[in-house]
Amino acid sequence: MTEALTERQRRYVHGIARGLDSQAAAREAGYSDTFARVASHRLGKKPAVAEAIAAIRREGMKAAVYDLETAMAEANAVCDFAILHKSPMAYCKGTELRAKLSGLLIDRVEIATVDLTGALARAEARVLNGVNAEPLSARRSIDWLAKIPGNEAKQIEADGESDGQVKRDR
Repeated sequence: MTEALTERQRRYVHGIARGLDSQAAAREAGYSDTFARVASHRLGKKPAVAEAIAAIRREGMKAAVYDLETAMAEANAVCDFAILHKSPMAYCKGTELRAKLSGLLIDRVEIATVDLTGALARAEARVLNGVNAEPLSARRSIDWLAKIPGNEAKQIEADGESDGQVKRDR
């Protein structure tokens, strides 16, 4: 036996159906801001709410008349077109789309932590000093030497260890 939706749950489901995100739908339905932050998790556990949202999505898919079968047929048509016009890149993209639709290829997102403060400080030091502020052992990139335009015979070391001498190109 499925429990009936409360009035707030019904308004929440209606907000989701209109395309609002979970927090906005919860706030519009009359839930507090605190509850709205966890509404998706808490309300999603309630079978009546989950079933109402699933029913709305099923109806939306019927209305759109665009499903996996239609998408796969279009991807196959793209591949046929690519073969006919001898376009390997289009064929590759069509094949990639078919693999994604089949579940064989899944996009992966990796989140990496970056030390922006340290990177900005090193960049600022390079700009202000005109040299790489890191010691030679810590450098991970090419050492760029400053060249004076119009005088290619002379080159000034930019690694900060120069004793003022000028090196000559050979």
